[in-house]
Amino acid sequence: MKIPKEAQKLFNLANEHSDNKEFEIALKYLNQALEIDPNYAEAMSKLGYIHYRLDYKEISKEEVFNLSKKALDLNPKSPIVWRSMGIAYKNKKEYDKAIECYDKAIELDPNYVNGWYSMGSAYDDKKKYDKAIECYKKAIELDPNDVYAWNNMGNAYSDKKEYDKAIECYEKAVEIDPNYVSAWYNMGLAYKHKKEYDKAIECYEKAVEIDPNYVSTWISMGIAYYKKKFVR
Repeated sequence: MKIPKEAQKLFNLANEHSDNKEFEIALKYLNQALEIDPNYAEAMSKLGYIHYRLDYKEISKEEVFNLSKKALDLNPKSPIVWRSMGIAYKNKKEYDKAIECYDKAIELDPNYVNGWYSMGSAYDDKKKYDKAIECYKKAIELDPNDVYAWNNMGNAYSDKKEYDKAIECYEKAVEIDPNYVSAWYNMGLAYKHKKEYDKAIECYEKAVEIDPNYVSTWISMGIAYYKKKFVR
């Protein structure tokens, strides 16, 4: 069934605000889109995702899961809906089922960047880091400016204790987005593991410059200063 143009417009606005982490505004636009078309599956599945990002303040995790299932019943041919169903399973820590959903999304659209990224994240959760890296590489092949894929690939390499490769990924992420605080923080952690505390501190300082309320960074920076005293 054809989606009304006004509902599509509202859905697109919701996506823009979601990308900017303006989840309350995204929620408003999605609710408006669903008022126009209550069976708009993509908007319904995105609504579930937004409630998850808002820490289920308005509806429960189980209600979000049911919302994702309803969206999938309405449109099982949408990669967006399959990905949202995967996220719902991932949030229940049912990673194998999540991967099945992401796999279905990619089957429907092999160039679906978010599908590859999400599958990588699920493999990360299963500690299958090589599989995760394969997925992130595919996401980056499709979108070289996907900072989240670069950052997560760095995390996977870091989990494999391949810190130089991890740092290369974080450097690429901050090259694309110099204000991506998580990548600066993670790069600091990688340098810490290499016992290069001065470089770690530089990264932490950059992270708190961007976000002074990033508590983990202040703690890690304090530890780095402390450990630096014992390095000759």
